Amino acid sequence: MKNKYDAIVIGSGVIGCCIAFELTKLGYKTLSVDKLADAGMGSTSGSCAIIRFHYSTTEGVALAREGYFYWLDWPKYLEVRDPDGMATYRNTGALVFKTPINKNLTRVKAALDEFGVGYLDLQPEEIERYLPNVDLASYFPQKWVDDPQ
Repeated sequence: MKNKYDAIVIGSGVIGCCIAFELTKLGYKTLSVDKLADAGMGSTSGSCAIIRFHYSTTEGVALAREGYFYWLDWPKYLEVRDPDGMATYRNTGALVFKTPINKNLTRVKAALDEFGVGYLDLQPEEIERYLPNVDLASYFPQKWVDDPQ
């Protein structure tokens, strides 16, 4: 018996699974194929799995902002009943340090501003108000562990 598909999705990481999900919601019959044994086992498995807005490109911020509204009612988007709260989005925020390496987040802040995404630009002494357990004395610029400086 021959199987017929409207679309074959190569890769079953986060992008491939999302594409297959959206096509299926539109009524397409899809087949997902991946070189690994299960969905999400490739680079997706190494992801920190965070939802964030702080991208240095306007495109990244625009996509994240649009996606945010889906995350707010994730079970509805997935079209599932979720009595155990397994598909729950928790808005935890993020702390991102301005450093010379990230050019003090200049591009990130400009992209956030362009799309009206709110953020707090805190001075080090203000961070404790939001995160009292953060020890800024232990923060230092990136370097190799064997760097003598």
